[in-house]
Amino acid sequence: MEIRCPQCDARFALPPERIPEARRFKVSCPQCKHPIVVERPEANKPQSPAAVPDEPEYFPHDAHVVFVYVQQAALHHRICDYIRNHGGYVSEARSIPEAIAKIRANYYHEMIFQDDEEGRQLLEIIATWNGLRRREVNVILVESNRRTLSPMDAFLTGVNAVISSKDSAEIEKFLDLARDAYKAAMEPWRIAAAHVHGVGIES
Repeated sequence: MEIRCPQCDARFALPPERIPEARRFKVSCPQCKHPIVVERPEANKPQSPAAVPDEPEYFPHDAHVVFVYVQQAALHHRICDYIRNHGGYVSEARSIPEAIAKIRANYYHEMIFQDDEEGRQLLEIIATWNGLRRREVNVILVESNRRTLSPMDAFLTGVNAVISSKDSAEIEKFLDLARDAYKAAMEPWRIAAAHVHGVGIES
């Protein structure tokens, strides 16, 4: 999709894997960082019963945004505090329809949600993403009955990391470990992308 910035008149292409399912979504101009609200060409088509928000969420253009859907209130607050204390921004959902609508309308760097029937509905949506988009999002399941940080359990579930409900008391520690593992796994991809695009690699 070709997009023109109304602020500086720059034109750029947005690849299909970066286009959310919402009727309207927000991107930042790569040249002047101006936020641009884009309306999809098929915006006039009838919408599905699970309503997608008309407007995307707004965060600073360089923000690291984490989607959180955890029904256990105390754990939810601890995870959100952890993210904010690490310089991230939080997008919260309080019901499964809101959670589904949000992940269809927005692009997140990380997603943290519960391992239950509702969480599996979100996993079904993530499973439809192409390889590039899926690789760019660190998906962590919490409140699980699976083994914490087991690579096999994460693989079988279709996520990057799993944190057992038994380890919720130390959620901050295990989020640190899960994020470090994701960063290490992504490093070869980052280096390859930097070579392809001719960008210098920071050590």
